[in-house]
Amino acid sequence: MPEERRRTGGAPPTRRCPYFPTKLATDPCGRCRSYFSAEALEVVEDVRVCPKCSTEIELAAELAEAQRWTRANFFAWLRSPRAAVLGALLLFLALIIGGGTVVFINLASTPLPYETIRRARVGFTQDFSLDGQGISLVEAINGGGAWAPAGATRRLLLDGDKTVIGLADQLRVDPRDVAALNGVGGDHKFRSGTMVVVPLSDRHTSARLVDGLLEPNLPGWQSGPAQFPLNLVFWSEEPFPLEKVVIWNHELEEPASFIAEFEVYAAPVDPRLNSGSLELLGAFESPRTVGSNPQFVEVDPERPETRWYVLRVLSNHGHGEYISAAEIGLFGPEPEGLEPVEDDG
Repeated sequence: MPEERRRTGGAPPTRRCPYFPTKLATDPCGRCRSYFSAEALEVVEDVRVCPKCSTEIELAAELAEAQRWTRANFFAWLRSPRAAVLGALLLFLALIIGGGTVVFINLASTPLPYETIRRARVGFTQDFSLDGQGISLVEAINGGGAWAPAGATRRLLLDGDKTVIGLADQLRVDPRDVAALNGVGGDHKFRSGTMVVVPLSDRHTSARLVDGLLEPNLPGWQSGPAQFPLNLVFWSEEPFPLEKVVIWNHELEEPASFIAEFEVYAAPVDPRLNSGSLELLGAFESPRTVGSNPQFVEVDPERPETRWYVLRVLSNHGHGEYISAAEIGLFGPEPEGLEPVEDDG
């Protein structure tokens, strides 16, 4: 018995081979180390292995061959369902990335709405006050609004031998200059004495009067031709007694275009629908200033409350083409619900 164990490598002499039940399992598989009969083992890569291990080695070799980057394998992979799924996924990702890129470019190239800028600032500071003057009840963020006559065109008389290139509503041309205006004629040079009718830009509409933004890099309001009197209509969400009017001038505008003489009226209804209902609150005059210094006007607070007020501009300080302002605020008692949020933190 000891000699039999030494010959079989220690395997019990009574164990039978699963592939040849009449034979004793006397020889180990070189891969899984289980015992089988000598007849069941076969040589694979110079190693005697059992049938199961032989099949696994063969399948592994076939898989390795299939994974090699050959032309035949590549075209076979393209025809497989896995390639179709991966292709659809890549196409979906490309559409998502491409669409996101287009949206980002459009957003980056689209100017941020002025009201959004103001709302972000109020949200960050938790303060509705306009330049420290209080809460302007006609400011857009508080539900107010403003209206001014459209002023569709501006006329420029061009002369001389120079060329000025720029947006029509942003040009300040000297009578001796020649201008080439975008949207009018490309690089076309106008002859001496030409009268050019230029549409006003939508950057300087009456919405600029109540947007709450006073920065010089943002546009203010400009009228059309300086024709007097000119009515500016303001309204709020709720009636309020007017106590103070503040006019901010735009730092980059010509001081001659600033409002000089004006009157303030209250109206029980929209004055654009019924101009005969106006009640005069006072007549005022703003001194000529340089830069953005605000002009303050105190109004009798005993007047009846209303949603509608009119600022009638009677003159500016001599500019013949237009009237300008950066912001006009109408102030009364601060309403409930608009106070700054206290920071407990």
